[in-house]
Amino acid sequence: LLGCYQPYNSEKAHRFMKWLFQEVSCEGEGATELGRCEETGVRGLYAREYHEEGEYLFAYPMDAALVIEEEETFDAERGRKFLSLRENLLCEGDSQFRVGSTLCYDAYLDVLPSKDDDFDPTPDFWADDEIAALEFPRIVNEARGRKKRVQEIADKETGLALDELQFATWLVESRCFSILHFSNSDDEDDGDENVRTTCVTIPYLDMINHSSDSSNAIIQVLESDDDDSDDTSYYAVVATEDIDPGEEVLLSYGVGEDSSVEILLNYGFVPIENKHDVDMYAFGGDDCFLRGDDWNTTLEEDEQKFQAIQGSGDNNIENTVLQFRIKLKQALRDWSSARA
Repeated sequence: LLGCYQPYNSEKAHRFMKWLFQEVSCEGEGATELGRCEETGVRGLYAREYHEEGEYLFAYPMDAALVIEEEETFDAERGRKFLSLRENLLCEGDSQFRVGSTLCYDAYLDVLPSKDDDFDPTPDFWADDEIAALEFPRIVNEARGRKKRVQEIADKETGLALDELQFATWLVESRCFSILHFSNSDDEDDGDENVRTTCVTIPYLDMINHSSDSSNAIIQVLESDDDDSDDTSYYAVVATEDIDPGEEVLLSYGVGEDSSVEILLNYGFVPIENKHDVDMYAFGGDDCFLRGDDWNTTLEEDEQKFQAIQGSGDNNIENTVLQFRIKLKQALRDWSSARA
């Protein structure tokens, strides 16, 4: 049953699971659990029983999700909003889940990473020369932009520490789901739809790990029926293929088609495989290298350097930079070969 993971049995984890099912009234108790991969030590969500394709594994009430923004802003502003929101989510007392009828989120906040923990820093945490080493214009420009926006907000707000805002921005960008809401235009003759994006954090669902090529689940919105006595709507995890007991539940982050640029920028790691990198080259753009000689080094040079520094205990950022450049150069090679 356990496969390559061990259940995450900390006191905080037990309190969090109790909070989910006793206070938040989530659906799917016992179907999944938090665990740590024995090989990597990474925390994730694992199936405790067999799930067929199309089956719901877990569902979280929509009205208990944390709404970070209802009007589209930008990354650093979302980080600032999370810090403000967090102060209103806490209860006094170790065992208290509610104050009156108000749900408290201490049990959830306690299992989130802190800035003192080990985590995958996104490039906006890096030094300027480390960002520049990525070379690819799209991610270099975006990382520099986020770093600048975080600095500007921290400079303007009294009492707001730069490292606190930087980490809160990472926390939001790496954990939030962007939910699209469609509504018909007020002009009936227009026939268009208005699209609104809501940025929400969904506890437990935000602990599912990523796979670009081998995800086995998706997030769906389950709206309540008008004639249903239970009018609760849910965010649900749905199996996209059969999932065995002990198998890790995996999502494809972002819009489900994110290239390694978006994954590194928003989550701080380079995926092992990512078929969407080739698609990125197909779309192109002025901020996208479309020729091998746009890079300062060749694929072979990067591969040799990457192999040479393995096990040396050197800078993890250099590892990430080389993984990223190798991944994108391989995708460029594959895209170029397909066009030949």
